[in-house]
Amino acid sequence: LDNNCNGKIDDGTQSELDIVIAIDYSGSMNGNIGWLTQDLTTWLSKIPLTQDGGTEIRVAVVGIPGPDGIGVDRTVVLLKNMSTPQEVITYLKTISNASATSDEPSLDALYQLALPTNPLKVNWTAGSRRSIAIFTDEEPQSYMNPPLTSQQTQNVLKDASTRVYVFTIHYAWLLSGWSTSNLKSGQGMTDSLSGIISEGTCK
Repeated sequence: LDNNCNGKIDDGTQSELDIVIAIDYSGSMNGNIGWLTQDLTTWLSKIPLTQDGGTEIRVAVVGIPGPDGIGVDRTVVLLKNMSTPQEVITYLKTISNASATSDEPSLDALYQLALPTNPLKVNWTAGSRRSIAIFTDEEPQSYMNPPLTSQQTQNVLKDASTRVYVFTIHYAWLLSGWSTSNLKSGQGMTDSLSGIISEGTCK
């Protein structure tokens, strides 16, 4: 990766960017899980490797909620902690079905991922840049007490210097002040996913 923005691929194995993929595995996403897994697999497989075979990017997976048989409704669950892109590809391929749940704690996930107390126990790389890509077909939701607002969540993410990329078909995210990309397989999603790497590693 071009960490110093000089147009050349740099050496080294230290992870420069940690990415959390937050996926809505609720029942309404059943028709999207197959193509989404394939698109994520294609994207992750293209992340450049350094000369000695190590990767400078690590990836984790969070369920909002978890897939069938993992986690409970309205709960954020860490499905795969920070790993190499290839290890995450292998994990994603083990999930074929969403759950029967109907509530998606999307704001709760973003908030918990940004908290310095790290309630989800994500093994972030010290000093790394952090990005979250969230995939959902529903509006932003919180089931904390009291419920979070989008503004509260955005403030915590800003304090944590964490970039967020929202992939959705629901207009409420845009109306709530989030920058969004369309949750649809194709070149648009490919370009947006590529942006996570370029923006996270070169600034």
